[in-house]
Amino acid sequence: MNEVLDFISEFSKFGDEVKRCFTSGCCYYFALSLYERFKDERECYIAYDLVAGHFSCYIDGSYYDITGRINPEPSNMVPWDYLCEYDSARYERIMRDCVKKDRYNSLFLIGVNIIYPSLKSVVESWI
Repeated sequence: MNEVLDFISEFSKFGDEVKRCFTSGCCYYFALSLYERFKDERECYIAYDLVAGHFSCYIDGSYYDITGRINPEPSNMVPWDYLCEYDSARYERIMRDCVKKDRYNSLFLIGVNIIYPSLKSVVESWI
């Protein structure tokens, strides 16, 4: 197993609820964790899949998320830093809904409360 997959497996030890969290609305934060961990020693950037609406982290030629190494369609992938220039309206919507998790977005908070009650306090601390 490589160092990136070893790092990911540390999160996976906490079970399916953690995987659900980082694949159902909080994928940006896992991509950010990977980026912060590996940015100084690897070719690394946060990427966004324009079709799937999913964040991952590009590290040394591969994309990773909480599930491990993934194989998105390369033409769908955009470096997060570039998306603002590529499609500013989409960038602003993603910032509001997916990154900042607008505190007043009641549907998000209701979803967290129902689906991930044990993670509610963690998610609320992010927003």
